[in-house]
Parts: sequence; C-alpha cells; structure tokens
Amino acid sequence: MFFTEYFFIFAKNSNNGYTDFRGVFVNDQLRLSVRQQEQFKCKAAGDLFPEYYILRVDEFNKSAVSPLDEWFLFLKTGEISDNTTAPGLPEAKERLRRDKMSSEEQRDYDAHLENLRYQRSVIQTGIIEGKAEGLAEGLEKGEAIGLEKATINAHLAGYPIDAIAKITDLSVEQITGILKKAGLI
Repeated sequence: MFFTEYFFIFAKNSNNGYTDFRGVFVNDQLRLSVRQQEQFKCKAAGDLFPEYYILRVDEFNKSAVSPLDEWFLFLKTGEISDNTTAPGLPEAKERLRRDKMSSEEQRDYDAHLENLRYQRSVIQTGIIEGKAEGLAEGLEKGEAIGLEKATINAHLAGYPIDAIAKITDLSVEQITGILKKAGLI
C-alpha cells in the first residue's frame, strides 16, 4: 500500500512549520540556557529540531526534477530510480529490495553481508597489526642506529671501550664490531 491520501512530514511547495515550544498554561516560550546555547551552538530551542514541511503526495505530478521530487515520487509510487541522487533513497531502495526477498533469500543475503563484514574486519586487523609490526621494527632499527652513532661519537670523543659499554649497555664485542664497521679501529 502506498500513501497517496496521507499527509507526510517532508516536502516542497506546501505548508511549512517551525518548532516553537510554548508552555501549556502561561504560553511562555521555552528558551535555552547560556550553557545549552554554547553546547548546542544555537540560540532557540526550535533550532535544535528540524523544520517541518507537510505535503499531500496525491497532488504530486510524478515529475522528479530534484532530489526532493525523487522522494515525492517514491512516497507516491513506491518506485526509486536507479540513478537517484536524493540522500537516503539508495539505502531505502536496498532495504525495499531486501524486504521483497523470500525468507531463505534474506538469510543467504544476510550471511553474505556478514561475510563481507568479516572480510573487512580481517583486512582492518591485518592493517593495524602490520602498522604495529612496522613501527616496532622501525623503532628497533632506529635504536640500533642511535647506539651505533653514540658508540662512534663516544669513541671519537676519547672514551675507552669499557666506558662506552657501560653507557650504551652494549658488549665490548658489539662495540668493537661497530667501530670496525665504521673503520675506526
């Protein structure tokens, strides 16, 4: 059943309304506190809520020239064009397509979507783990380069090998290896 004789909150050249909160007994307007104005970045309580439009879809002429018209067409006929540009309509079309499936097709489709979610999760996990491994490897290499530079600089400054070993926490063999590689001994 499509809603041709009902009024819809949504629309175009029709009635327009702004939310204005008023007290039931005194008819005073609800105002936001200074803290609420800062928190919500608006001045009036009505600004927190959408502006409403009311239209009568049975008066729509089925000519969809704007994204809003595409919604009207959907509300009047239940049809959604393949090349729709209206926000939300592609999702609505997918939902309608799923709702038209048999129970078995829906189960298979849901299993397929779950499989896609799982695959995305595995890929994301791989990316995260790869970054972590790369970072750890980079830190390890950076630390080794830093120790080599410190060893070379300490040797050039005249420190004995046993003092360099205490400072860098490297063995005498490691230090002599670094100094030989650098051509300093």
